Amino acid sequence: MSWFLDSSVGPATLYSSFQALLPSGFWGIWLARLIVSALILLAARMLVRAFRRLLAHGVSAAVARTGRGQRRLNTLQGLLSSTFSYAIYFVACLLALFALGVPPGTLAPLLGFASVLGLAVGFGAQRLVRDVITGLFILGEGQFDVGDWVTIGSVTGRVEDIGLRITRLRDDQGRAYIIANGDVTHVFNASDGAIRLPIELTLQRTTPLDEGLALLRATAEETLRTFTVTATSPEMEPAVMVIGMDAAKVSVRLVLWVPVGDRDAIEDALRRRLLLVIAEKPNEFALA
Repeated sequence: MSWFLDSSVGPATLYSSFQALLPSGFWGIWLARLIVSALILLAARMLVRAFRRLLAHGVSAAVARTGRGQRRLNTLQGLLSSTFSYAIYFVACLLALFALGVPPGTLAPLLGFASVLGLAVGFGAQRLVRDVITGLFILGEGQFDVGDWVTIGSVTGRVEDIGLRITRLRDDQGRAYIIANGDVTHVFNASDGAIRLPIELTLQRTTPLDEGLALLRATAEETLRTFTVTATSPEMEPAVMVIGMDAAKVSVRLVLWVPVGDRDAIEDALRRRLLLVIAEKPNEFALA
């Protein structure tokens, strides 16, 4: 930093330039120092905003090139933006103090004391260190991303934010949960792949069983095509099975594998479609 203070573009040069334009005397000197300090802070803000724009452009280009990973890139974008902002504003504050006339040698003992104090606090804040280290592993390993539907311990919800120390979830009732990253020991990520969607129906014994099961399966496949959901393996295709029967009715279960984000919408669309099919064929297909 000394090269900047002694160079032709440092605070001393800017201060001399403004002092020549302002009235002489005590107030002129301090006005020049305040102007230089304000310019330093303004330049820092402009630099941070330019970096954020550049980072956002890079994330958009990466998503357009790969076609995936947008949520994870958005998470890393927020982390890099915050880290860069803190570093730039810290340096800008030091330069502003130098521009106000604070000698660099005066701040050196203060910075040394702050380093020793930070080391002492670090030993006493082992939980905080554990939270930060775990947060780095969560981000680096991609255990879950912003927007994923996860279960952490006894809390299930959608990830709203991932920080270095905490993770924010919001459940299906709108309740927000803040979980320390150090407490994240077991994670179930429902967004990583598909989840099972079972739908049980009861048919009358007068319904032809084979035709009824085939119609259920065809209706399920048509509904999945509407949501552009394709099976990645034979085990992920819609299946219909008989789970019970008596003298008057037959119980069947229709099983689909769907993305967690579309689960409710697919279930609603499938039930509506089944009602239309039953209404069109009341003799061949009747519910008990």
